[in-house]
Amino acid sequence: MIDLIWSILNFAILIYFFYFIFSLIMNWSATLKKRGSVLGFIVVALVLVSFSKSAINDEFGNRTISTRDIKAEKVDFSMINGLTAFIVYDPFTGEVDKEESDSMLHGLMLGRKWEHLSANRRGNDLYFSGAQQYSLITIPVYKQTHRFEIEDFFLD
Repeated sequence: MIDLIWSILNFAILIYFFYFIFSLIMNWSATLKKRGSVLGFIVVALVLVSFSKSAINDEFGNRTISTRDIKAEKVDFSMINGLTAFIVYDPFTGEVDKEESDSMLHGLMLGRKWEHLSANRRGNDLYFSGAQQYSLITIPVYKQTHRFEIEDFFLD
């Protein structure tokens, strides 16, 4: 429930930010129209567009997993989120590769970030953990760790 409230709070702040930017643009455009400077209006619009352009990093590491298997398992995390664990293991020895294994949180994620910490095997069960970081306006506020157990994960 706290995840839903936190996401609603972050969404409200985001909407207010867009309203603030929109009112600034309207005030600047009204001021520039009174002065009759179309060139100034175009410059301000281009500056705002250049600031709003986001940088996306699509660079993924070159990882070669030749003799290993990947198994995915979905876990209910909260009312609005699910968690998927991607476990890389050796099918012959059953050893979990802690470096390559990962987990990700999906759903409504406003103001929250998931960090995968570890994945371990005990018998046929899988244990993995991660930390969820709560942030307000990109400032970290609180970090909470979670640990999950999936029984009979390695039985096929």
